[in-house]
Amino acid sequence: MTTPIQAIINPALLVWARSSAGFELDVAAKKMSVPTSKLIAAERGDAHLTVKQLIKAAAVYKRPFAAFYLQQPPVENDIATHDYRRTSGARALPLSSSLRFALRNARLRRRDAAFLAEELGESPIEFNLSTTLSNDSIETAKKLREWLSVSDEDQLKWRGPRNALKSWKRRLEERNILIFETSGIAIQEMRGFSIFASIFPTIVLNGSDSPAGRIFTLMHELTHLALNQDGLCDTSENESPISLDDRVEVFCNRVAGEAVAPASLLDSVLPSNIAPNGWTHEILLSAAIRLSTSREVILRRLLALGRTTQAHYRRLRQEFQAEYDEQREKRKATEGGPSYYVIHYRNLGMPFVKLVFDAYSQEKISLSSVSDYLGVKLNNLEEFYSHVQSESAL
Repeated sequence: MTTPIQAIINPALLVWARSSAGFELDVAAKKMSVPTSKLIAAERGDAHLTVKQLIKAAAVYKRPFAAFYLQQPPVENDIATHDYRRTSGARALPLSSSLRFALRNARLRRRDAAFLAEELGESPIEFNLSTTLSNDSIETAKKLREWLSVSDEDQLKWRGPRNALKSWKRRLEERNILIFETSGIAIQEMRGFSIFASIFPTIVLNGSDSPAGRIFTLMHELTHLALNQDGLCDTSENESPISLDDRVEVFCNRVAGEAVAPASLLDSVLPSNIAPNGWTHEILLSAAIRLSTSREVILRRLLALGRTTQAHYRRLRQEFQAEYDEQREKRKATEGGPSYYVIHYRNLGMPFVKLVFDAYSQEKISLSSVSDYLGVKLNNLEEFYSHVQSESAL
């Protein structure tokens, strides 16, 4: 009987890989199919995993196998527990492994995009939008729309949140902002996050959110980028901020609301003679349809403009949330939906996919590297490329 080959590595690398993935010892051991006691001993240096077990660990932790043979754990950007848009109450909770992987993947893809652009001899325009917390939120929202070249007339032509989301994303991508989406993360944990950089700043949206919700998050995160910082994002309604994080969140929420539904457009789609407590689902829905957004965004803007009360806002918002939860459960129970290629292309974003295929067409990278960059198996690349061509001319 052949004795399994032991993996002689620095045990600190096992601790680093597991903790950075957000797994408890018992969960990690179960995923690796080893006894918890064995993993504890390996992390202490009292025992060694076999090479086969280490290969499984690399897959579970989503790390290259070779990384476990470094002398010391690498220094990585710290993932702050508040640098993404979360729902109220979720900010104090530990990050799930899915969210940690999404944060890690976004940073890696941004780095890859910069590398590929350099290989292609491209010089992306640096991000040049800026604001500060001392600036007026209305003026900042106007500045964002002007920077994106989005007019009132443009928005009224978009006809529906899905088309509007594509249009908003295209305007940002034209200005060298990478927009990724992610799947498999609960809305209650994360709605979006951003990574600030002068070249290829990045926004990640939760693909499980509604199109209107993703539009709001997109503008919220763009405001974070304009503040020259990563997203510090939740959906708190705290209007009396006591910390810097709260001040940033309130500012970003106000700017996002005013960017998506500016007063000039609201005046054109809302009746002017409604009492503060008289706003109904029907009135809000009519305005939301015209502006390709959600009733909640319209209601939030009415509150900001003093045209409704906090009590009426909270009551309607709870009703909206109940509807959203019911609709989400219905979607889960419904078979079908977009194909794998539709979702994967959406998650990667057109600019990143284009960079990868351009690099291949100019013989800067191999077909195997295309597979690695895109996360698509070699024998599926042709079908994926056909889908990309039908969605966007490369």
